[in-house]
Amino acid sequence: MKIDLTHILGKPFRMGGRGPDAYDCIGVCREVALQVHGEEAADTLPCGELSCVVPEEFPGEWHYVGNDASMPTPGDAVLTERTNERGEIEHHVYTAVGSSKFATSDRKRGACVVPLRAIQEDVIGVYRWRPIA
Repeated sequence: MKIDLTHILGKPFRMGGRGPDAYDCIGVCREVALQVHGEEAADTLPCGELSCVVPEEFPGEWHYVGNDASMPTPGDAVLTERTNERGEIEHHVYTAVGSSKFATSDRKRGACVVPLRAIQEDVIGVYRWRPIA
């Protein structure tokens, strides 16, 4: 599956940003979920310690599949945790887009794609969407 994010890459970061002018990490995850699951996504249900994206009208659930992000399925939500320079714990969401690459948005780069090696040490959980039959 080819995920096309050209319409959002480089857009600035804004906390709570869901597009089209700015995105946060959940907003980028919504864009990927829209392409992978074919439904508009909403960030309303818990996924680990963070609110994560769930297609609003697409019955299903996010399931924890481990903490190894080296073999993701496109659309997997990857949660990370790291300590910032102030000693505070920060959580962040990345979304698998294929070829060990992950889409997100952050304050420095805005909406972007990063390689696995940039996040691998900080991964605390990988979640996969499963439709309810």
